[in-house]
Amino acid sequence: MMNKPYFSFKSNNCVQFTLIKSEMSFLHMLVNKKFGNAPSRNTLKRRIRVLYKTLNLNSLEYAVTLRVRPLKQNISFIDLKNCFHDLNQKILNKGI
Repeated sequence: MMNKPYFSFKSNNCVQFTLIKSEMSFLHMLVNKKFGNAPSRNTLKRRIRVLYKTLNLNSLEYAVTLRVRPLKQNISFIDLKNCFHDLNQKILNKGI
């Protein structure tokens, strides 16, 4: 059974985040071939993993699944970091 998204939003029109309540916390990335070649997709996934670890999702009352989907190609690390900062602010503002 698929859990309903708690909230979903597009950050700076470069990444779409979906936060889902779940039994275990994990990261789910959707990066298809339209994004670019394998090295660029792997670079993006590596950057997302690093930024995911900076989020303090362990302090939440329940486990969440974070689904990340890039919306454009050639996203710089700074843009990606800003997107994750926006996500962190959203989480803090919603009080989840």
